[in-house]
Amino acid sequence: MKLAENCAKLYNEINYERRQAYTRYKKFSWYPKHLYRKYAPIIGSATAQQIINKNNDAWRSFLKLKELEKQGKLPQHVTKVSMPRYWKTNGKRERRDSTRLVVEELENSIELKCVDLDTPLTL
Repeated sequence: MKLAENCAKLYNEINYERRQAYTRYKKFSWYPKHLYRKYAPIIGSATAQQIINKNNDAWRSFLKLKELEKQGKLPQHVTKVSMPRYWKTNGKRERRDSTRLVVEELENSIELKCVDLDTPLTL
């Protein structure tokens, strides 16, 4: 559970910084190194990068929709453009995993391993 909680914390911290910058008309970094350095030792380098990429995707989508809204070209199904939300449910931080499966061929079997959870499965 701690992995998922730390993933949500990273996403929310990135989101908080970007929301603050956006509302104050300031630029923000697309790669927040200070947060990467803070969370990579806890959740793993690849996981931290994926969480940052996930937040980047959300913000790029938001900024593109704002641009379309300004031009009056929003798709019909979009009624309101909002900043990316925090990962939470009912006021509590939402746990999301960003794990990867690694497949290793052994002599007579294949081993599936959740890299971040370190839970090996052998077929």
